[in-house]
Amino acid sequence: MKVGDLVKENWGMERTGIIVAEVPCTWYRRSRRLFKVLWDTPSPTNPTLSGPLWESQAEVISESR
Repeated sequence: MKVGDLVKENWGMERTGIIVAEVPCTWYRRSRRLFKVLWDTPSPTNPTLSGPLWESQAEVISESR
């Protein structure tokens, strides 16, 4: 996964979004990556359209070039 990819959340709400940034996670294992995503629908727990996403919680629908 990289910035610009179209992703689908594969748990919970199953919403779709675009990765806008990779969040540096020095406090967690390097095997997991955290991204900031612009979602198509807000989450009930986070009422904004942008939010966090762990790499393991999504699948890539379309890759950016």
